[in-house]
Amino acid sequence: MDIGEAKLNLKVKHQKFGTGIITGFDQYITVKFDKEFEDKSIRTMRADVLEIIGDNELTNKENVNINVHENSKFQKGDIVVHSFYGQGIIIEKRGYFKSLVKFQVQSSPILILNDKLTKIEGNIIDDDEVVDLNIESRFKIVPSNYSEQSCYSTSAKRLMNYFRKRYPDEGIATIKSYKESDGETGVLIVPSKGVIVFKMFDNEFPDELFSSPFFDSLVSNQYGPLKKYYYDLFLQSKNMCVFKNDSYKLLKFPLRFVILYQKVDLSKLKIEIRNTINLSNKNVYFKNFISPLKNNELFSNFEPYDCSFKAIDTKMFGSIIERVVPENATLIDIEPKNKILVTKESHDARFEPITGKEREFSALCLDDSQIKAINDTKPGHYLTLANPGTGKSVLLISKAYRLQSMNKNAHVLITCYNKNLAEHHTIFSEVSGMKNSYLHINTFHKFVRDILAKVDPGFIQEHIIDDDNAFNKIVDRFESLLNSGKIQTKLNAIFIDEIQLFEPRWIDICYRLLDKEKNFYFEMYGDINQDVKSQHSKGKASWQNTKYVPSLQGRVRKLEKNYRNTDLISNYLKSMIADFNLYLIRHGVPVDNESACLSSDTIKKGSLRTKILLTPNTEFGKVAKTILELINKKNADYSDIAVIYPAKKYGKYYTPVYRIKKEFNDYDIPYSFIHGEEYGDERRQTLYECNGVIMSTIDSCLGLDFKYVILVGLHYWDFMYNEATKRTHKLNSKEIIKNPNAKFYMSEIGKKIYSACSRAREGLYIIDDLDDESPIKSILRPKSGRSYYDEY
Repeated sequence: MDIGEAKLNLKVKHQKFGTGIITGFDQYITVKFDKEFEDKSIRTMRADVLEIIGDNELTNKENVNINVHENSKFQKGDIVVHSFYGQGIIIEKRGYFKSLVKFQVQSSPILILNDKLTKIEGNIIDDDEVVDLNIESRFKIVPSNYSEQSCYSTSAKRLMNYFRKRYPDEGIATIKSYKESDGETGVLIVPSKGVIVFKMFDNEFPDELFSSPFFDSLVSNQYGPLKKYYYDLFLQSKNMCVFKNDSYKLLKFPLRFVILYQKVDLSKLKIEIRNTINLSNKNVYFKNFISPLKNNELFSNFEPYDCSFKAIDTKMFGSIIERVVPENATLIDIEPKNKILVTKESHDARFEPITGKEREFSALCLDDSQIKAINDTKPGHYLTLANPGTGKSVLLISKAYRLQSMNKNAHVLITCYNKNLAEHHTIFSEVSGMKNSYLHINTFHKFVRDILAKVDPGFIQEHIIDDDNAFNKIVDRFESLLNSGKIQTKLNAIFIDEIQLFEPRWIDICYRLLDKEKNFYFEMYGDINQDVKSQHSKGKASWQNTKYVPSLQGRVRKLEKNYRNTDLISNYLKSMIADFNLYLIRHGVPVDNESACLSSDTIKKGSLRTKILLTPNTEFGKVAKTILELINKKNADYSDIAVIYPAKKYGKYYTPVYRIKKEFNDYDIPYSFIHGEEYGDERRQTLYECNGVIMSTIDSCLGLDFKYVILVGLHYWDFMYNEATKRTHKLNSKEIIKNPNAKFYMSEIGKKIYSACSRAREGLYIIDDLDDESPIKSILRPKSGRSYYDEY
């Protein structure tokens, strides 16, 4: 049909949604369909996708569910009144049915049905005062749904909206969702022009201020710190700099800093006062700054940069955003720190000296759902459950950054179980420029020891952590001192990563260390399917057995989008854990309800199915050959590959790592260990300082990911250790049915395999050296996932 044929209550048909009636029309047609589709019956669409099938016989208001004539008169800027909320202003229309209204009695806008509103005054604000989401533009705002989030001020929304209107070509902008030092910081990137870091102030100033030197001093005090802090951050980014003669550096692209005074309208000042303002300062703009933007004055007055500049690569967008608003981006790769040597005694004074601390990294912007979750951070205790690759750690770090940025004096703790994950979070925070004395990042073990070292140093000197029993004594002492009031540590926020590895009393200790006299934040992140330490007790997870943490009813969140694994790997993992949980249930092993929390939406498409490579447990040549194949055929780097295996424990008779090392040495394959167990002369390397293939136990790589993963050493699990006899014996299906210990041993094995496999981003290789009759073979070959793996 044509838009000119539209009229109210006209009966129409859509190929997908069926029949319905027109309830409104303007540029598009609003239709109320007879049947709901995906829980929705009212839709807005183009006229040409509809077919007229006749007038609707039922034309009263109840049938169309709204008085279209009355409600269609609303527009953004209208002053309206509501029977409960009182007077407000329409910030944005949402079709014919709802409007986003900012009421005088509410701190944030509310979505209200139009038939609940009465207009008392027409549009009173300019078009730039409200957000228009119907602009066709390649320019991107992070997040794109900024207008729907009350944490962004009206001024911030107006500025973002203006950028979308002003720059129809490719580009990107973002702004912090909170005020910092009374201002709002953001960044605008236009590839062909450069980067603008801006700080926007909503302060109102008396006219007298402009006729005194105080205003120049105010500008200087705000502009100086802005430039120094962010300019230094950009110059710490090796990939954003050009290095000249090994003695100095400069940025690759134009960069400048701007102060915006949003409520200072020069046109309303008296001429004699306006003439006293130093308008020659090109780094300061006032409310009527749109004119300078139009003639590109904003893209001038840059810091020194490379004269060969042509354009900013779009791949750099995420890294630039990360410099200014780190909670809206995530680091995805950090090169090892290579010291840059300065060969000359002095550098060119026009540029910046090389410090040797420059790091090369890459970053990606977070998506709308992730940023909304970060912006919605609320006081209290919460649990987030999700499968591998869903960005649990990304959210955790970004929320910690946001809270710490909003309150510089807030003590924020990020804690986890394994040392590599703590190092991962630490290096990310250092590269982001967020690490300070108030942001604490530690394993729980080190966190507890550090506090005890201050309160009871003698006890710590006598107790070295070398096993779980030794650490239990340290925790006992910690709890005793906490109960007696001798531990006075108070934290404002605690974020626990990989919560499934924490014992219940560890969680309780963390909760008790919060300062509950103020707003506190206690967030736990984990995956019940990766409970590799068998913390389960009668089907309950560790957080369900705590004594001090209040009920989590209504406080459990789930993440369902996989950002890490390709679709092929993700589907293999889903099949594996689904089949394995069913296996456990059939054998009487308790399975927590949350095990069904599986990612349903995978971002990355893949071309490489999981490879299961059969090999005798006496040889490991396939590991080296697989690595060389990845290097030669996939253009992989050695550092892209991780070889993962079970920890030694009782497996002294079975030493696959020594055999792998021999293969690597024969083929000149470089490698580094990232776990504490020693194999010959090798020692653990600090994460991000490793050289070559990463060698790791399964427990040591939790929370990390790698482009390619090779899982080896599974034959170790063909044997089960008997505590009573101090011997090992073969694991078999009959014993799993009869022996409760064997059931839970099998449960632990399955979850370790699942966890190890989930570390792979693009390629997964499993070396199957299991005995032919091993019950573990079925874990690797889920029946429902046959199309996602190949066997050789």
